[in-house]
Amino acid sequence: MGKTRVGTVGYSYRDWAGIFFPPGSPPRRQFNIYANNFDVCELTQFTHQMPDPERMQHFAAQIKTDLRLFVRIHNTFTHCADVGLALTVARHFRKAMEPLNEEGKLAGFVAAFPYAFKNTPDNREYILQLANQLSFGAETPLQLDFRHMSWLTPEAIEWVSSHELGLVLVDEPALPGLVPPLAVATSGRVLVRLHGRNAAGWWSGNQATRFDYSYSRDELAALKTRYEPLEARRREVSFLFHNNWQAQSVNNAVQFRTLLAREAIEAAPRVFMPSANDFLSSLDDAADPLDDESGRPPTSLPLSEVKSRVSRALASAQSSLDLPLRDDS
Repeated sequence: MGKTRVGTVGYSYRDWAGIFFPPGSPPRRQFNIYANNFDVCELTQFTHQMPDPERMQHFAAQIKTDLRLFVRIHNTFTHCADVGLALTVARHFRKAMEPLNEEGKLAGFVAAFPYAFKNTPDNREYILQLANQLSFGAETPLQLDFRHMSWLTPEAIEWVSSHELGLVLVDEPALPGLVPPLAVATSGRVLVRLHGRNAAGWWSGNQATRFDYSYSRDELAALKTRYEPLEARRREVSFLFHNNWQAQSVNNAVQFRTLLAREAIEAAPRVFMPSANDFLSSLDDAADPLDDESGRPPTSLPLSEVKSRVSRALASAQSSLDLPLRDDS
């Protein structure tokens, strides 16, 4: 089974203050809190501004967790009619992102194309050129987030797969013109964006209230069932919740991660779990691995060290079931 990551689209929203991070938290602390609680995120701040290479170098160096980052690319690459300009700028964009890739934190780029971007020979050729300009290799395929249905035919999906590009999968309201739910993998790294199902507010609300939705536990269970075949094929699947209003994405991401972890434990072979007393007894009877005199009694351990070892052992055994948010700066 492949690796599964769960996180959100973006990590810094004003209405998350007091819910996910303390009010008044500076951006760096907001990011650190996020990185200590999730292992994947989509950076959205570069759709309207170009990244600065020096700042990206500093940013990449401060990531000390297993966090992986998808980067939504600049609108120049998805909404500009000047192909030459877009491809030229793409080289600079890629250069600025080199530190993320060198630190092993880049999961790939996300190209969110508008509805007007249809499946035509010219547009297919442009995608291939753009992917080539942005490429860091097969481990970070360009993720294509389409709106127009012409890209979602079996022939179009096969074309995406044949070029080892990623097709972004989405969950959103069942409304005319919106992308239907699919569960196909076109590359080794799969990205699933979960926008919520706020049908009433999708067209009438603004960009914030459009994503005012909380998935129920039954809906989360159904999502898990829908995408299980992708995980079974040893793909790395990243689930990014985009229902960001009032940090509902954070709550759903934690619920979904817990759901996945519990099922993994239930499916695993049962093993003997010693009690705390058994563990303490084993410490008393065990030989000191640092003692090269086999006939010598083991050195007694300080009480503080015994407590520390017990805590570590029990925490390791229970960590898959305990998934609270940690407020860490």
